[in-house]
Parts: sequence; C-alpha cells; structure tokens
Amino acid sequence: MQYFNKAAEQADTTSADCDYRLLCRIHGQAANLFLKQEIPYYALKEFAIAERYAMTAGDTLSALVFHEQRANAYYLLNMPDSVKAVRERVAALYSQYGYSAHAALAVGALVHQMLRCENYSAAKEYMDIYDRYVFAGGKDKMAEEGRDVYYSYKGGYYLGINKTDSAEYFFRKGLSCSSSFSNTESACRGLAALYKQLNQADSLVKYTEMARVANDSAYASMTTEKLLHMKALYDYGQQQRIASDERERADNALLAIVLIVASFVVILLVFFVFYYRKLLFKEKENERMQKEWHEMELENRKHRENIRMLKQTKEDLNVLLRQYEGEIEQLVKEKTAAVEDLQRKISEYDKNSQERYRKKKNVELYNSSIVIRFHYFAEKVMASPAFDDWKELYKFVSKELPELAEYKDTLKNGEYEICVLVRLGFAPSEIGILTGRKLSDIANIRKRLLLKLSNREGSAKDFDVYMKEEF
Repeated sequence: MQYFNKAAEQADTTSADCDYRLLCRIHGQAANLFLKQEIPYYALKEFAIAERYAMTAGDTLSALVFHEQRANAYYLLNMPDSVKAVRERVAALYSQYGYSAHAALAVGALVHQMLRCENYSAAKEYMDIYDRYVFAGGKDKMAEEGRDVYYSYKGGYYLGINKTDSAEYFFRKGLSCSSSFSNTESACRGLAALYKQLNQADSLVKYTEMARVANDSAYASMTTEKLLHMKALYDYGQQQRIASDERERADNALLAIVLIVASFVVILLVFFVFYYRKLLFKEKENERMQKEWHEMELENRKHRENIRMLKQTKEDLNVLLRQYEGEIEQLVKEKTAAVEDLQRKISEYDKNSQERYRKKKNVELYNSSIVIRFHYFAEKVMASPAFDDWKELYKFVSKELPELAEYKDTLKNGEYEICVLVRLGFAPSEIGILTGRKLSDIANIRKRLLLKLSNREGSAKDFDVYMKEEF
C-alpha cells in the first residue's frame, strides 16, 4: 500500500500527458487491498478516485467496474439498500453502454438479496437476465467461474414459490459442484429447508448436520485467514522495526565498505608481490636450464666423437680380422673389450641424455605460464579455473606432449584430465582442488589408469612414476 501511494504521488495531474489510465488502476488496486483487509471506508474513497480518473482517461468500462465495486464495500458496512442501489444503477449503465455480460453479472448478485426480502418477482426478473448470460451457448459458467452458489439461490427461489422438484434439483446441483465450504453450507441448508417443508425427518437431520459441518469448516477457514491477517500485520510492524534498525546501521556501512576495499587492495598487492617473485624464480630457472643445455651440447660433441671412434675401431677390427685370422686373438679380445666399453659408455650417455632431456622438458613444462596459473588455482591464490583455462591447458598439452594428447579421445574426460595434471607435476591434493574430487577417488582412478596404459597393476604412486619417468 505504501508503494501504491508513492506511485500515485508521482503523477502530475496538471500535466497534459498525465497517464490517467495507469493512475486509475493504481487506485483500484489500492481499493481492492483495503477490501481484502476489510477496511471498507478507505476502499470506498479509493474506488471513487479510481472511477474519476478512469472517466478522465475515457475508459468507461473501468469506471463502471470501479463504481460496481463500491457495492462490495457497502456489503461489508451492512448497508443492503446502498448495495441494491449501486448494483441496479451500474447494471443500467452497463446495458446503456453495451456491456451486456457485465450487466448480467451485476444483477445476478442481487438475486440473494431479493430472496432474503422474499421479493420473488424481482428475484425472478434478475435471474432471467443472469440465466441468459450464464447459459448462453450451452456452457455452464457458474461452475467454471466459481459462482456455483447461484444454484442455491435458484433453489431458494423455487422453494419460495413451492416448486419443490426444481428446488431439489438446483440445491443438489449446487452441492455437487461446490467450490467452497460456504457454498456447500448454503446448498445443504437449502436441502434441509426443503425436507423440512416436505416433512422428511431423516433427510432433514442429514442435511442439517452436513450444513453444520460445512459451517464449522468455513468458520475454521475464516479464522485461519484472520490469524494470517493478524500475523501479516505483526510481520509488517516487525519489518518496520527491522528497517529502523537497518537505517541506524547505515552510518557504519560506509566505514565497512572502506575497510573491505582497503582489504581487497592489500590482498591484491600481496598477490602481485607473490606473482613477481614467481617471475624472478622462473627467470633463474631459465638461466639454469640454458647452462645445462650448454653442458649437454658439450657432452653431445663427446658422444659424437665416441661414435666416430667406435666406427673407426670396428673398421680397424674388420681389417685386422681379414689380415691376421687365427693370429690376433688377443688383439681381437682387446678390441672387443674396447667396443663393449664404448658401447656401454654410449648406452650410459643415451640413458643420461634421455634423463637430462626429460628433466629439461619437465622444467619447460612446469615453468610454462598455463601450468603456473593452474598452480595458483590449486593454491587458491586465484579463483577456480574456467572453461577457457582448461581449453588452453589441453591445447598446450597437444603441442608439447602429443603422445599424451593421443589418448584424449580414448580415455574418459575425468581420466584424461588426471593424466594431464599428473604428467605436469601436480600433487594429488592440488588435483583434488582443481577437479573437485576426493583424494580417494583420484587414487582409484590413477591405479585404474596404470593398468589401462601400461598393462600392469600397481599403486597410485606407481602411476605417477610411470607418467613422469616412463611415459
């Protein structure tokens, strides 16, 4: 209601472009809220304002509807004469402007009032108008639109003019399609009155009891609504107190915001310092890797020289064998030993070279920007990796580890994900943070992958060793 009032206050009724159509609906909604809260005096005031603005906007139908709604307020005020006058007047206006359906509904609400006055001729007149509307086209609109109490009105009319068969028919029809406890009570009381008039005691007792039960249920429902209404009022007052407390705390909100921003700036500075230190560490690692690469090149030269000497020694051995068969067994043994020694050195070199290459490759992989970024994710320095981060990581693996990327389509998504993270040197705890899996689940997947990729059984750590040193 407060916001309806605020909305209405925004309208400039002196302006030529004032939206009177919207304004009349705002006041109409406010009036209906007053009706629901059973405050008819305020509802009458709002309906009058809404009707005036509707006429100003040229919306005749809305103006008549708002005028008709006054009857509901007069009903709550127990002013039956005013209810009758309003409905008769608005029915005539509906008919005048061509709204026959609205006119029928307006006079239909007067049937019950005429029956209470035992004015059966007037009730019949209103019923005929209403019936032409609700039964037009063969459709029963009462049951559809929740106005099934009208059947009880018709039953009461026929009971009043002593047509008991018709009265029983409409009372039972109203009972069969009742949409509320009050409508059920009305139909049962009509049947009880009918059977009292017919002097059928058993049926009278039966429907009197049914009416009592329906009345109790209707009263319970009404009581519940009243309690809910009281609760709503209490809640509103409570919310007002809460709002007052919030306004008192509003002065401290700015300070809290400043503290939050300052904390965020400090965290950001710490993050950049940490990131800068990581960059320095990476630069030192690159220098060390260049140095190792230079040493590896020198060893490669020695390796090529050993290969050349091996080739020359084999050639010399073949020449000697052809020239001095049977005479140079000792020399052959020496040369064979020399060959074996050189072969052993070459094998050792190949093994050491492969190990150095693997270490160099691992250093390059571990110091790549995308891998460092995922370590930040795992250390919760940044937020969780997004879809684009995973996409970039898989693209990096396809380029740098093509032998691993070949398994992307043959392994399940979760298995391939763990293979990549293990190969790139992530610890199980980091993998758990990045993938959202439990450590036990990650361990089971690693053991299963060891069997699938190397065709041998082992522990999760065996799989880590296999991925980092043998794969």
